[in-house]
Amino acid sequence: MPSRSRPAGPRLMTSLVVMGVGLALSFVSVIAIVIPLLGTFTSSSYAVPGDLRLHLHHARYTVYQHTGTRSPFGSSSSDASVIRIDPSMLSVRGVDSSSVQVAFDANDETITRGSNVYRGTLEFHVPSDGEYDLTFTNARPTTVVVARSIADALRSVLAWFAIGAIGGAIAVAGVIMLILGSTRRGRARRAMYHGWGPPPGSGPPWPGPYPPQPGPYPQQWSPPGAPGQPPSYPPPPSYPPPV
Repeated sequence: MPSRSRPAGPRLMTSLVVMGVGLALSFVSVIAIVIPLLGTFTSSSYAVPGDLRLHLHHARYTVYQHTGTRSPFGSSSSDASVIRIDPSMLSVRGVDSSSVQVAFDANDETITRGSNVYRGTLEFHVPSDGEYDLTFTNARPTTVVVARSIADALRSVLAWFAIGAIGGAIAVAGVIMLILGSTRRGRARRAMYHGWGPPPGSGPPWPGPYPPQPGPYPQQWSPPGAPGQPPSYPPPPSYPPPV
């Protein structure tokens, strides 16, 4: 049996487990990243002034104010009559009557809802999850979107980006292990086949070349004679008498 110069490679089950762990980590990371960002980009718009009651999470929120429209071809137009809402025109209170400080948004973020463009105007930090009452007292009517800050949402999922990258690397390693193991096991089987020869029944049915080949010398006997008679043999060679 031929000796193995290298191992047969990673086992099939080990490769599948490594690949599955990597895919699971990547899938969980994608879900953890998408959920916060999805909430930011799918929040509803509200007409103000007026009162709003929203369920908010412990995070930084931005009040995006309607500033214009954008066409499907990329061109945009701004509303010159828009007056930016002042922090004094928004009151944020929890169900326990605790107030939340409101300030101008320093990130200047922009989001789009259909053809409507909203620009970040105000921001406030929610200390804990729960119901909050938002009271807008702006003099000029406008439309706003209250959503988690894009920058804050991205910062909250930075760890999941790293975990997703690690999961992707593990999944790629599992695929490489699977290919490497399959290739080496195939080589090992072929080497074993050549070392032991073909299995029984797969070779030719005769042990040597067919048809039989004549020997290097002519035959020295004649075929038997008639039935019942011994075969005739050639006479022995004659040698000269000794001197």
